[in-house]
This record gives sequence, structure tokens and C-alpha cells, in this order.
Amino acid sequence: MRWLAFLIALSAAAPAAASEAESPRITWADLQPLLRDHPAMEIADQGIAAVEGERLTAQAVPNPELGAEFGRARSHDGAETAAVWGIEGELALAWPGSVQARVQAADARLRGARVDRRLSWRELRAQGRAMFLTLARDQKVAALWQSAVVDAEELERAVQLRVDQGEDAPLEGLRVRAEVERTRMEADRSALELGLHQDALGRWLGAALPEEFTVVLEPGTDAAPTEAEVRRRAREGHPLLAAAEAGMQEADAGLREARAE
Repeated sequence: MRWLAFLIALSAAAPAAASEAESPRITWADLQPLLRDHPAMEIADQGIAAVEGERLTAQAVPNPELGAEFGRARSHDGAETAAVWGIEGELALAWPGSVQARVQAADARLRGARVDRRLSWRELRAQGRAMFLTLARDQKVAALWQSAVVDAEELERAVQLRVDQGEDAPLEGLRVRAEVERTRMEADRSALELGLHQDALGRWLGAALPEEFTVVLEPGTDAAPTEAEVRRRAREGHPLLAAAEAGMQEADAGLREARAE
């Protein structure tokens, strides 16, 4: 294990692999348009459109009903006949209080649908951000292990030379060779994990990402808000609070509609 610790220490100071530098670079800002095209956002937008249609229906004036009659009339003695016709119309208007309550209920549902869209956007951003940061970690780990393989091979050659010259026992060469193989296995495992997470991000976004790419973290990524700041933001504008308020307003409008009826 002392050889493994030595290799990790060397690789931590080593530069990233050349393949990483040459691969396409993707930042968090590059993923924003893909998040906005996510199916969950499309569902939220369609929900808003449906509630907007309900609101238009609630405030619309009903269509009038028209009727027409045509015929011939005959006198009682049957001596005279004449053509007759008639037109009638009907317009059924609801009680203004009921209409107002239905419109207000539709407004509350519309606000709730918009809040649901904000919640969907926040959840997508949180999940996408987590996957993005996971890729950044996997990318760093894979680069470190790849550098460790290079250092381990150099160390193996140096130890084998000392063994050949009789300065080290043959057992020392076998120990180093075992650590080198273990390092290669860890490098392969980390590279496989990075590839799987890259594929998972592309499938989740529903976008054709490059087969291999490098995520780039913007400055200040590791900065986290304090607990007091998180509580203040939640009190001032968390979507769940707005959704609860919209639900209360919808229920109040439904009560007033029932009273108006």
C-alpha cells in the first residue's frame, strides 16, 4: 500500500491527460437550453396553456340560441291562406357573482400552474446540476488515476532496474508490479464510471452530446450559501409557498361561487 500512496501523491500534482484537453468542453451555461427543452418543461407549459383555456371559457359570454319557423296559415273557414314566419332568440346569462368567482378560481389555478412550472424548473436544475458536478468529480478522478498509471509504470521500470542490479530483492519488484496492475484496474474502473455518467446525462437530457467531453466548472462553483441565506430565500419566494397561496385562493373562489349560485 505504500507504493499506492506514493503513486496517488505523484498523480495529484500531475497535469490532466492530453485527451481531456482535446475533448469538447461543456459548461453549465451550455446545458441551460437543453434543460429548457426537457419533456418535463413541455408538460408544464401545456398545463399552463390548458388552464389559460379554462380561464377564457369561464369569462366568455355564452352563445345565443336562435330559432326560425316558416309555414302557411289558413283561416277558420278555409277561404284564405297566407305564408307566415317567425324568429326567436335566447341568451342565457349566468349570475354575475358566479361568473366572477369562476374567473377568480381560474386565475388561481393559472397561478398554481405557473408555480408548478417553476417547481419543475428548479427540480430539473437541481438534478442536472448534481449530474454535472458528479461528472466533474469523475473527470478529475479519472485523470488522476490515468496519471497514476503513467507514474506507476515509470516506478516499475526504476524498481526493476534496481532489482536487475541487485540493489533490491526480487520480491520488491513483484510488489511494485502488483500495485501497478491494481492502479491500472482503478484507472479502467474510473474511466468506465465517467463514460457511464456521461451517457446518463445525455439520455436524461434527451440530447446528442459528444461521445467524450470535458465539463468545465465556472468560478465560484464550490461557494455555498449560509443557512440563514437559504431560509431567507425560502421565505421570500419559494414556489411551494406560492403554490399553497394559489390553492387557498382557488378554494376561496369556489366557496364564493357556491354562495353566488
